[in-house]
Amino acid sequence: MTHSCDAVVVSCIDWRLHPYVGMFTHNTYGSIDFISVAGSVKGLTDEQPNEDLLSNIQLSIDLHSPSTIVLTS
Repeated sequence: MTHSCDAVVVSCIDWRLHPYVGMFTHNTYGSIDFISVAGSVKGLTDEQPNEDLLSNIQLSIDLHSPSTIVLTS
């Protein structure tokens, strides 16, 4: 059985943002994979990117074939 989602969302671990980011992305994109990591987008722009974050994004792509990657900060 194959499972897919519409988007993978990368967000900060700040719990205060989760309801808003989750509601917006679910209403905008439908089904989502949600990745929460300290610094969120900063982990992709640093001189040495966060390899764990990149691995999680790649895992979502490999397993669920999202058509969109949403970066929030």
